[in-house]
Amino acid sequence: MKKYTVIITTTAEAELQAAYDWLAERTEHAATWYNNILDAILSLEHLPESHPAAREADDVGEPTYQLIVGNKIHGYRIIYHIDQDRVVITHIRHAARMNF
Repeated sequence: MKKYTVIITTTAEAELQAAYDWLAERTEHAATWYNNILDAILSLEHLPESHPAAREADDVGEPTYQLIVGNKIHGYRIIYHIDQDRVVITHIRHAARMNF
């Protein structure tokens, strides 16, 4: 099985940190949430193309995928594309947010 290298862009890192900070102010479970997101991101080392296309894919001009962590209303979307042997995480957004 092919193994991909996962790259998190600075934009996605900033979005992840902002979401963590927001949650940490409101709940004691922010660290657990953060670890779950990181585990999900690392799971993309294998079979990243098995996830559905992101709804923004047509706007980006390249195949763009999403991995939803949690549910479609209260979860988070990990938006990424595949570049040869790399999975590039471009955004981490609340699932209710419609686009970039």
